[in-house]
Amino acid sequence: MIKCSKYISQTVIAQAWLKATACGVLSLILLAGCEDEQVRSYQAPKAPAYTPPAPMGPAGRPHAAEPGITWSLPESWLPIPGGSGMAMASFDAPGESGAAKVTVTPLSGQAGGVLPNINRWRGQVGLEPVGAIEEQPMTSVQVDQSPAGLIDLVSPPDATAGIERMLVVLVPRPQHNQTWFFKMTGPNQTVDLHKQAFVDFVESVSFAEAPGE
Repeated sequence: MIKCSKYISQTVIAQAWLKATACGVLSLILLAGCEDEQVRSYQAPKAPAYTPPAPMGPAGRPHAAEPGITWSLPESWLPIPGGSGMAMASFDAPGESGAAKVTVTPLSGQAGGVLPNINRWRGQVGLEPVGAIEEQPMTSVQVDQSPAGLIDLVSPPDATAGIERMLVVLVPRPQHNQTWFFKMTGPNQTVDLHKQAFVDFVESVSFAEAPGE
C-alpha cells in the first residue's frame, strides 16, 4: 500500500486516464486525510444492491469474501447506517472542526464524464472550472493495481461555497458499465487530518470479479 502522494505531470495523468478508459481499466481518485491509523477489513456488496455494513472485526482480519468490492477501513471511521443518498456505503471521519463524510458510490455508465464531474466538484467548493483534464492538479495513487489520480479541492477564503474541502477518486469500469466514486467532504482541518487515511483506504480497494469474468 502506497502511503505517500507524489505529484506527477498533469499531461501524463490525462494520457494515462484516457488510455485506461479505452482499455476498461481507468481510475481517477481523490483523497484526503493525514494520519496513520490501524485498519480493519470491510466487505461491501456488489453494486447496485446495498446491504448494511457487517460488524467490523479485529484490525486487519478479513471477513468472508463476497463478490463486488473489498477494502480496509480506518479504525476511527464510523459507518453511517443505510448509506447516504445514492452512496452504497458512507462513513463519518471525526474531527474537532466537525466530521468529514466519506462516500462510496457506483453509478451506471460514464456518470456524466470526467471533465464535467471535475468542474461540478470545483464549483461545489467555489473554484472556477477548468478547460481540460490536464489543467486539474492531481497526485498519483494506485487503485486495484492500476494508476489513478487524486484530486484535492480546497475552497478559497472568500468563497461562499458550503463545502470547505473535497477529495475525490473516480474509477470507470466500462466492462461492467459502471463508474465508482470515492469522495471525502468536510471541514478543511478534518479532511487534512484524515487525508492519508483516505489515501490508504482507496489504495486498499480491490474489485473482486465473479467466476468467468
